[in-house]
Amino acid sequence: MVYRKKVLDMLDGWEDLLEKYNCSLSQLVIAWTAAQEGITHVLCGARKQAHITNNVLAGDIELEAPDLVRIRLDVEAM
Repeated sequence: MVYRKKVLDMLDGWEDLLEKYNCSLSQLVIAWTAAQEGITHVLCGARKQAHITNNVLAGDIELEAPDLVRIRLDVEAM
């Protein structure tokens, strides 16, 4: 339960990034994952057409280097 709260707090801490990139949390995570060195594809789940559309839009997001580092540091701190 403590770990779940830490993860939720981390994700809440990215609200400014969601606003900066005008994206959803899932789009931010997909964009960050795709930007990792050596990554050639990103697996994304979808149950509805809207989920697919949302996932695809993440491909248009170009995260700035400091934001990539920030997200990585947050994730590694978990």
